[in-house]
Amino acid sequence: EASDTAMTEMEEVSAVETAVPAVESAIAVELKIGSAVEEREVVGESEVFDSASINRVYCWTRVSGAQDETQIFHKWYLGEKLISEVALNIKGSPFRTWSYKTIVPELAGAWKVEVVDSNGIILGFKTFNVQ
Repeated sequence: EASDTAMTEMEEVSAVETAVPAVESAIAVELKIGSAVEEREVVGESEVFDSASINRVYCWTRVSGAQDETQIFHKWYLGEKLISEVALNIKGSPFRTWSYKTIVPELAGAWKVEVVDSNGIILGFKTFNVQ
C-alpha cells in the first residue's frame, strides 16, 4: 500500500526560480522530482524511476510569494487517476516543503504531481515515469 508523508522546513533564500502558474496566484512554486530529500534539497532528480531500485519518489517544492500562513496541496496522479492529495502547511516565504509516494512495482506507469493552492489554482506540475 502506498503511503503519503509531508515534511516542511523554512528557508532563507532571496532569489527563487519560479514556475509559470496556469492562472494568476500570488504564490509561485519551483518543483523537482527525485529519489530523496537531504538537507532540504532534492537528491536523485529524474524523470524516470526504477521501482526495483528505489522505494520512494519525492516531490520537492519551493514556495515564494505567500503573504501569510497558507496551505498548498500535492496531488499525485497515476495516469489520469488521483492517487493521493497531501496538504502542506506553508509558514512563510520563501519556504521549502515536500511529500513522497512509496513506490512498488504495481504502481509503474506515467505519473504527474500537481501543486495546487487553497483556492484550487494549479501553481505548477511535473511528470515522471515509474518502471
